[in-house]
Amino acid sequence: MTVADEEKMGSAQTESRETGGGRGDFGMLGAEELKHHQAEVVKWDQAVQAGDPDAAQQLELAKLRQELFLNEHDNAGAFKFKRFGRETRELFEEQHDDQGNVERPKVLEFKEGELKLHPDHENRRMVFINMGELDRFNKEGGGHAAGDAALTETAHIIEQKVREALGEDGGSYEMFRFSGNEFAVSFDNIDDDKLNELMATIERQEPRVPGVGEPAPLVATRLDMADVVEMVNDVQKEIDPAYRIKDEDDANRELMEVLKKGANYDLDVSKFSARVDRVKNKLQRDGVAGTEAFYKNYMAKMFRDTKLSVVDEATGEVDVKKTLERFSELSDEESRELALESARNKLTQEAEIQDRKGAIINGRVKEIRLKQLAEAQKAERVEAPAVAEAAEVSAAEKKLARVPEKTVGQRVLDETEKAWKEAEAAGDEFRAEKAKLEYQIEVARRDAGTGLLERGVHYEDLEKSIEDGQETSTVFIDMGFLKYFDQRGGTDVGDNALKLAASLMEEAVGRAAVDAKVYRYGGDEFTVQVQGGEAEIAKYKKALAELKNEAGAVPTGARGTEDGYIPSELVFNYGTADHGVMEAAFEDMKEAGLIPEDDLTDPDRVNNIKAEILTTIADKGIEHEKAVDRFLLLIEGLRSEEYAAGGDRTTQVDQQITFSNKAIFAEAGGEEELRQWAKSEKSPDELKQDIQEWVEQRSLEKEQGDQEKRDKMNEIIEARGQIRFYQAEIRQLEEQNKELGEENQELQGRIGLYQKKMKDAESRLADIVEARSAIDEA
Repeated sequence: MTVADEEKMGSAQTESRETGGGRGDFGMLGAEELKHHQAEVVKWDQAVQAGDPDAAQQLELAKLRQELFLNEHDNAGAFKFKRFGRETRELFEEQHDDQGNVERPKVLEFKEGELKLHPDHENRRMVFINMGELDRFNKEGGGHAAGDAALTETAHIIEQKVREALGEDGGSYEMFRFSGNEFAVSFDNIDDDKLNELMATIERQEPRVPGVGEPAPLVATRLDMADVVEMVNDVQKEIDPAYRIKDEDDANRELMEVLKKGANYDLDVSKFSARVDRVKNKLQRDGVAGTEAFYKNYMAKMFRDTKLSVVDEATGEVDVKKTLERFSELSDEESRELALESARNKLTQEAEIQDRKGAIINGRVKEIRLKQLAEAQKAERVEAPAVAEAAEVSAAEKKLARVPEKTVGQRVLDETEKAWKEAEAAGDEFRAEKAKLEYQIEVARRDAGTGLLERGVHYEDLEKSIEDGQETSTVFIDMGFLKYFDQRGGTDVGDNALKLAASLMEEAVGRAAVDAKVYRYGGDEFTVQVQGGEAEIAKYKKALAELKNEAGAVPTGARGTEDGYIPSELVFNYGTADHGVMEAAFEDMKEAGLIPEDDLTDPDRVNNIKAEILTTIADKGIEHEKAVDRFLLLIEGLRSEEYAAGGDRTTQVDQQITFSNKAIFAEAGGEEELRQWAKSEKSPDELKQDIQEWVEQRSLEKEQGDQEKRDKMNEIIEARGQIRFYQAEIRQLEEQNKELGEENQELQGRIGLYQKKMKDAESRLADIVEARSAIDEA
């Protein structure tokens, strides 16, 4: 095979994976394709160094193919977890064919106060795999390259075994990087027995890397989507109605939180049990002397705060020899109970850490808000809500916005596609291939509806800015009333509202003369990364406010006004965070011991944490401003003469109140307060203080409600996790008993014990979810 033939094959394989058959396309394995791209870059780079006149162009193409692959994949060849989140959100949406017919109904739907899974998707399941002893590979292999190689080999083995289990026509799958040394595989349709067999097969595999003595141990657990849905619904039954799911956006967030926590709980139980077995097996093989260093270097951290760890009272250090003696005496039953206890403790510890981190974030958010309020008072002005000045204009007199046919980002996509097609028509193979790859990279990085850079790119760019030492600030923008535009105006009006918002945000960068990028974070949320601090943020917000006020109202669409839509202006709410605030919050968390030591020694992880802090502070800053501004906006509408006249303005304001239930804390009496404030004789400036105090109190209550919900969620996750654990143990013991002719009395006794424990866990779960019903009835 010639180099040219190899190049064509590589291009075809990349195209089939990136633009071809979709989920589970049985082409090249992800890890194989990653290695292929890496090898191609090295090969052509060496050819350039050797003076090959054609190599420079081939190197350029090889780098673009690798960039395209790594946009969606991680450095082990698995899909990045952002794709899992995106695809989970799509389960709440219908899929249509080219003619607009429903090709796939909603897989998940929030209906009548419950999350429902479509009956045809009962076999939708996930497997989670942990590769153990990553730190051993890093140390014995001489650096992180060995650990990365072990993860790549693990990903390769997992995907290989998944394909063998499914067969050519056995269903589709996708593999994701769940966390640092953990992977997730999702299946659209796989039966119970096949999945259990696959998990057992994966756990028997031994990923190896040259230079590292022993293979990596693998642990596999599972979650069924039906089980996740049940856990979500159990949580809803248990918590106060004010904090229950209100819509499918809430349902998606809750589903992802339960799924992650449930998967982590199961992995924690299984990892603990597997590590105990690992130490016991090493003791049997190598004795205490041959196990001491291994335990101290790679296992002590996991068992440090458990009953297995023996601490020398004089020194406060772990006595490794006595600890290993405990392992030797440990029964299987004791090991399993300790595993469950360890996972329970970890849930509790993580909740405490989350509370303490949240307190630090909230403190910084409040600091920003008070500073902004002080500056506004110093200037003897209080900013009015974003669209209040339009309240007295009749629907007929409203200026209608000119929604651009294409946003800047969408024009970028058009231009790169045009360059590809022109080069292809001209017969210029290199230029056509290069332009095609550049177009595919842009498509992968941008949101289709607005053309803006997507959420994953927001984090990648922010982490890179932090790594480069740039002082980057984040503006988080919430576009109000998207559901009003969508549900009353129609999806075309909703799409136009988003497109108009994106265009204004992009245009504001130029008007403000700041160095900034705009991103579609998701739904009605956007982020803007601004180089600089408070001054640059203020310039950008001012420019966007001016453009929004100049734009006019989003016009009617195909439905016209038949569902009550009245052309309405866009509403923006802002949350901001600059580099200094982020660094201060990071130092607060570090000093409080809330960031693991291992993370602090990993520059990539530090940048990731800082990017998350910066984004979270900006996001949290929206909540208070959004509530206050929404109250002021609606009060202005309720006080208008047009509202009193009972015309279109009345319909519009009443609908806006309905679509503001969450923003104004309607469950906590927000609408009643709104109408009372509207009837009062206080000016907007006088009302603002009252509203701020009321919102502050409701926000505190919401935080308490969120903590209560999280605690109940943890209880339910633990109870259901125990049930899954005992089910797996019973299944394993029954298989062993079957192999022994169902005559082993010891195994039968253990099966009976686990069946009793499982029933106890089921009973405890029933008590948990019935408790709220009794309270509600009372």
